[in-house]
Amino acid sequence: MAHFKSNHFAILNPALWDICCMWMDLLPPSSAHQLAGKGILLAFFSLLLQTNALPFQAQLDNFLPPHWQSLPVPLQRALKWLHHAFERPFHLTRLARYCGVSPAYLCRLFRLHLKTTPVGYLTKLRLSLAKQLLETTDLSLGDIAFLVGFRHLTYFIRQFRRYYGQSPAHVRAQVRG
Repeated sequence: MAHFKSNHFAILNPALWDICCMWMDLLPPSSAHQLAGKGILLAFFSLLLQTNALPFQAQLDNFLPPHWQSLPVPLQRALKWLHHAFERPFHLTRLARYCGVSPAYLCRLFRLHLKTTPVGYLTKLRLSLAKQLLETTDLSLGDIAFLVGFRHLTYFIRQFRRYYGQSPAHVRAQVRG
């Protein structure tokens, strides 16, 4: 898992994600899709070259539960995965497969040991990271929402308000005030 230790960068261009989804829709590759796949990849790399990479310096391991190393191994693997892929769309089946357990068992482990679901844990992590970015950067709310994995700004604001009891703009104003 050496890639988990590499620097984390974010690309604040939602169009790149849309292109990735288009490319994934073409899988598995066939001769009929070969030209379309090449065109999509060229568009992706063209946009990537035109977009600045933002180093994301959050100390992701600081957000792990204090006792995480004493948790069952599948749950430890799930937590590490979520902490290093928090901005990606969530798929319970893929996460469970990565951890070597069934989705139902993984959900049971989350409920038993962390008193939440995998999605609930991921949402809390994303919102914690968003709060940190609000307090330490001048990024726009939209960029922060996208950076931590929310694809819709209104949903991000609603979740943030539900979790923290105040809007992201209010949290930022408090820090600056």
